Amino acid sequence: MKFDDLDTQMRIYETSADFCVLPEIYIIARLDGRNFTKLTKDKGNFDAPFDKKFRDLMVGTTGHLMNCGFKVIYGYTESDEISLLFDINIDLFGRKTRKFNSILAGEASAKFSLLFNDLGVKEKLKLQRLLKERVCRKKMNCCFPAALISTIYRIGKKEG
Repeated sequence: MKFDDLDTQMRIYETSADFCVLPEIYIIARLDGRNFTKLTKDKGNFDAPFDKKFRDLMVGTTGHLMNCGFKVIYGYTESDEISLLFDINIDLFGRKTRKFNSILAGEASAKFSLLFNDLGVKEKLKLQRLLKERVCRKKMNCCFPAALISTIYRIGKKEG
């Protein structure tokens, strides 16, 4: 069976339950995070309940959703939720809720993951820099006594 034939045959099941928002009605999308408690406690090392890094991740994700091809006129984020208000005249995808849901979920997930990964990279670089500074200080602390002992030894040898 060719792909186009299979696509046509399967599309019936996909579109049979399509809901469309009627024209001249505002569309509001609410995206709710999944397993964020686990993420924030286990992997993110965030300060509960109002962590600035987590807030920045959510604001960045919301900003992305407002500019990813939909005509969004208002975006709001609180905790692990994002709400978007679309222009009343938006007519993308025939106003099918399935399309809005799947695209927004994918965009939000991808952007949040990229931002979270960037945060992780920044944290790793910060830790590497701190470790490097600490190692340098340790080297200096080790070298200084050795230099002092060497100098005292040489002075004592000259005088003696």
